[in-house]
Amino acid sequence: METKEVTLLITERCNLECFYCYECGKAARDMSLETAVGIIEKELNADNDVEHIAFQLFGGEPFSAFETIEGIVCYLKTHDFKKDWSISSITNGTLLHGRIQDWLKDNSDFALSLSLDGTKQMHDATRCGSFDNIDLDFFKEQYPGSRAKMTVSPQTLSSLAEGVIFLHSLGFRVHNNLGYGIDWSDEVNVALLERELMSLVEYYLAHPEIEECSMLAFPFRDLYVSQGKAIRSCDAGCGVIAYDVDGKEWPCHMFMPMTAGEDRSKHVSEIDFPPKIVPCHSLNEKCRTCEIVSVCSFCYADNWLERGSIYACDEAQCELSKITFKAKAFLAAEKWARGLLNLTEQDEKMLIAAIQLVNEL
Repeated sequence: METKEVTLLITERCNLECFYCYECGKAARDMSLETAVGIIEKELNADNDVEHIAFQLFGGEPFSAFETIEGIVCYLKTHDFKKDWSISSITNGTLLHGRIQDWLKDNSDFALSLSLDGTKQMHDATRCGSFDNIDLDFFKEQYPGSRAKMTVSPQTLSSLAEGVIFLHSLGFRVHNNLGYGIDWSDEVNVALLERELMSLVEYYLAHPEIEECSMLAFPFRDLYVSQGKAIRSCDAGCGVIAYDVDGKEWPCHMFMPMTAGEDRSKHVSEIDFPPKIVPCHSLNEKCRTCEIVSVCSFCYADNWLERGSIYACDEAQCELSKITFKAKAFLAAEKWARGLLNLTEQDEKMLIAAIQLVNEL
């Protein structure tokens, strides 16, 4: 089933000012329900091969515009469309109390992820001291096994392992990454990342029943099948679409004026986004010869905004990414050696080859 991801920026408002926030143009503006309905009608009744639309409501903090969320979901559930749909959002959690919690309980098919950066000390260091305003018991009861989005910054890197383990103790699956648009050039970050990832390796080996955080999930099949090819990991401009509060289309939310600024966003149409397999000549020389180019994850918008080209990766973050991949491969190798992986003969072949590739970094 072909799925299209559609992001609706329903509000530019947010009640927090997080340290690493890339949305420099937040304002007191919301998407009208009329605009949202028009987008829904357009996407769900379009004559194309897409069978499913995955709507994501985005902000700002989406629940700053709770009435709009209510209206959108009500409209979706009371009308018939050509295509199937699902709907989700990501929230900082601080506004989810009282009536909003009651509504979420009544609309359990509304998928929700929580931005939570680890322990109270870690979270408060970068997210405006907001930890105590989040009803974690509600998330544990209403969304067991759901995803916590953990952004790692230099302020929290030294506690990375502690934070991930804490999130697992709450029952969350952990999606974490090094924050974009942050200065990672301090050499101390290399040693800290190596130390913290190895601590997590030890934790996952001792608790094989727990799903690894995204920073340690090893995509060995993708690495084996597509080695040598630059497969785009960012779907901006291909497969996803984002609408701002005025209903204008963008390659993703990162290219909107709220993030890119009014002047820069005027030039987004000039960007030549690549096909699924990125032409080798588009990449810089370092990327062309990198063993993990086929599975390297980076943000086109961050590259374009910070360094002028969607292919211009952050050198410091590149080195940290290699450290991360070595830890991924080491964990997978240890799990395999200890009989903790249930793999077919072909999977074992792909795993060993992928580990060898990473070891050449």
